[in-house]
Amino acid sequence: MFYFEDRRLLTLALGCMLICFSCVLDDTTPTTEDALEYNNLEDFFARQLSQTQIFELNNTQVNTITAAEGTVLNIPANTFTKASGASVSGNVSLQVVEAFSKADFILNNKSTFSNQKLTKSAGMLFIQAFSGDEQLHLNHLPSLSIPNLLSVQSPDQISLFTAEASTEFSGAPVEWLLETDADVNFVDNFYKFELNRLDWVGLNHFYDPSVETTTVKITPGAYEPFTKSQYAFLVFEDINSVVSASAPVDNDIVFSNIPIGENVTVLLVAIDDFAFYMGQQSVTVSADTNLDINVQFTTESNLINTIKGFN
Repeated sequence: MFYFEDRRLLTLALGCMLICFSCVLDDTTPTTEDALEYNNLEDFFARQLSQTQIFELNNTQVNTITAAEGTVLNIPANTFTKASGASVSGNVSLQVVEAFSKADFILNNKSTFSNQKLTKSAGMLFIQAFSGDEQLHLNHLPSLSIPNLLSVQSPDQISLFTAEASTEFSGAPVEWLLETDADVNFVDNFYKFELNRLDWVGLNHFYDPSVETTTVKITPGAYEPFTKSQYAFLVFEDINSVVSASAPVDNDIVFSNIPIGENVTVLLVAIDDFAFYMGQQSVTVSADTNLDINVQFTTESNLINTIKGFN
C-alpha cells in the first residue's frame, strides 16, 4: 500500500491533481467565450454571401455599369422610384451580387430547383436599390447582359427565373418561379433580358424531363445533444446544379425528383452553440438512394474551404 508520511508532500500532490483536473475541464468544457456568433445555419450562410458590389448612380441620367464578373446593366434615366410612386432626384445606391459557381450557390444557400424540378443554372444575381435607407422599386425596366461564363450547353434554352417574394439579401433559400413572359436572348456569348423586379433572378433551364427520377434519403449519424440546425446539399458533379434541404435535427432529409444516373456529392452540415459538423459522400444516383452519413466536428474555415472546392 502507498501512503504519505509527509503532510506537506500530501498537500503538494493534491494540489497538482486539482490543477491537472482543472486543465482537463478547460480543454473539454465550452464556455460562453467559445460560443459561435450564429444562431443557426441560415445565419451562417447570411454572413458568407457573395460579395455585394455597390454602385452610386444619378437616377436622372442614363447609366451603364459593369459588375466584377462581367454582368452589364443598362439603366434608363428615372428607372427607380419610391414605394409611394414619388420620383427619386438624388443619387441611388445600387447593390449587385453575382453567383455563378456551385460554391456560390451553396454559400448563398440558393438551390437550382423550381416547382420540384431540377434546373441547370447559368448563374444567379441579386439586385436591389436604395435612396438613403429607403428601398426603391422599378419605374422602367433595365436591360441586363450576363456573360456565359460556364459555357452552358444549349444556351438558347435558358429562361429567366425570379425568386418568389424574397425581397431581401439573406441566407434563406428561395423558391424559383419561371417568368413565362420574359425573353432571354443569347447574343455574342451574353444572355440578354429585361429586369422586371429587384430581387434574386436566375438564368436556368429545366433538366431533361424524359430522364427517370427518384428520391434520395439522407440519414444523419448521431449528433451532439445540443445540435440546433442541419442542411444537406446535393452537389451535381457534371452539371451546374445544387439542391438543398433542411430538416429538424436527427430527422432524415429527403430529396425528391432527382435524376437517376447523375453523379452527386452529398454535403451534410450541422451547427450547435459551439461548433460546426460536416460529412460528405459521393454517389451515383440510383432508384431509391439511401445514404447514412456521419458528421464530424469541423472548423468554420475548413467548412468554408470545403464548400469553395465545389467549382
